[in-house]
Amino acid sequence: MSLDDYRVIEQLGKGGFGITYLVEAKSLPGKPKRVLKHLQPDSPPSPQQWLTLQRLFEKEAKMLAILGSHPQIPTLYDYLKEFGKFFLVQ
Repeated sequence: MSLDDYRVIEQLGKGGFGITYLVEAKSLPGKPKRVLKHLQPDSPPSPQQWLTLQRLFEKEAKMLAILGSHPQIPTLYDYLKEFGKFFLVQ
């Protein structure tokens, strides 16, 4: 899926590492609602920081996928890297 497959309903929060949105999965039956986390640091990262950010993002996405379904851990539905930005869909 891509960002085009999600419609933002509202912003849920904003913190030091990014913005969280309530979205609708437009291409799925019933258009289920999901949480989209846009990883967005407070300041633009240096090239070295960007590589670290990318590595940490991929590590978090893989860990969420491995952990699977647990009542206290958000389910990972998708993770996207588009336009040089990182997104988790939970």
